[in-house]
Amino acid sequence: MSSTSSKPGSSVTSRGVEFARWPLRDSPWTTSGRLAGLLALAAIAAWSLDRPWTAAAIGPLLLLTVWRLWLPIRYGIGPRGITERTIFLKRRIAWNEIAAIEHRPRGIFVVANAPRPFPGVARTAWIPFPADQVDRLRALCDAFGPGGDADRPAPPA
Repeated sequence: MSSTSSKPGSSVTSRGVEFARWPLRDSPWTTSGRLAGLLALAAIAAWSLDRPWTAAAIGPLLLLTVWRLWLPIRYGIGPRGITERTIFLKRRIAWNEIAAIEHRPRGIFVVANAPRPFPGVARTAWIPFPADQVDRLRALCDAFGPGGDADRPAPPA
């Protein structure tokens, strides 16, 4: 099984396409600004409450909630579904679990067709695409996704 890279940070295999998103690397100024803004919020909270330990508690918690900004995430789109991998998480959303795919300018919004199994588990997912691959990845999602060409039976011979 060979894989060929068509773009930096992505690869095309027989299983589909994989690509990486790492906002801290891909857009460092924007991401650094957002992270600095969160730390500024923690400092303002500490200043307004006149308790410096508040910033020490709130700052790391705020940074933890936006882990997608500073950790690399690898996505895969293939015949079995969409996969998302980070250092500590691997999740696969099968195509038969997806009710709809909403196209957005910089990615897709995936809506699950099943109710949440328990509180805290999202029914939706945002999949950001690299700017230079948006059209290609949308076409791939349309082909594999709900109602796509992969779901249609082959015409009789």
